[in-house]
Amino acid sequence: MTLAKNIRCFPVRKGEFLGTLTLNSTANYEFNGISAQVTSAFATTPTTNTVNNLTINNSTGVTLSNDLNATNALNMTSGMVNANTNNRTITLGTSAVSTGTLNYTSGVIVGKFKRWVAASATG
Repeated sequence: MTLAKNIRCFPVRKGEFLGTLTLNSTANYEFNGISAQVTSAFATTPTTNTVNNLTINNSTGVTLSNDLNATNALNMTSGMVNANTNNRTITLGTSAVSTGTLNYTSGVIVGKFKRWVAASATG
């Protein structure tokens, strides 16, 4: 299945998606639900493992099956992102010029989280 723009994902079976989900890397992607979700097999084109905005809105949590880069924004609305189970990394931004925005309401990232920092930042 190939999707292009704003995608909201709800669990299909035991929190996993069936098949391979292919997204446009400029799409906005939201994991929303009340049962645990696993990203399973999903790919993005033209940039691998990349989405524009990523929203985590699942109080039970989302487990990453692949490394994932949110180029513009990571919206932590509710729940945990588990990057630890599969030794994955979630990255925000693409460079010191394009750092991305973290919008935090609630939740936690367990595992590796990389975030770009502006070159002029101190501290």
